[in-house]
Amino acid sequence: GNVEALSKMYPKISKAQNAELRLRWCQIILKNNLEAEYSKVKDFLHSQGKQKYTLPLYRAMWGGSELARALAMETFSATAPQLHVNVQNYVKKILGLEVA
Repeated sequence: GNVEALSKMYPKISKAQNAELRLRWCQIILKNNLEAEYSKVKDFLHSQGKQKYTLPLYRAMWGGSELARALAMETFSATAPQLHVNVQNYVKKILGLEVA
């Protein structure tokens, strides 16, 4: 599809280590429901816990497919302990979980 073509055309963006670029690429992956690339979203969320990058991706996952929602729950379960308590609570609200 188009996103795969973009990835091949702009590998510096799709394989970037820069957090801003990774955020945008993950948003493209989620918006286009590219399940084969979901590991990039998961890896990015595991690699950092900044509210600026974390919340938009959880919103996108929660607003996406059933698989995207499952990815959100699975990733949050794994990363919650490393997140600041405020970020944890914001993500819980997005996912409809009880806030402590």
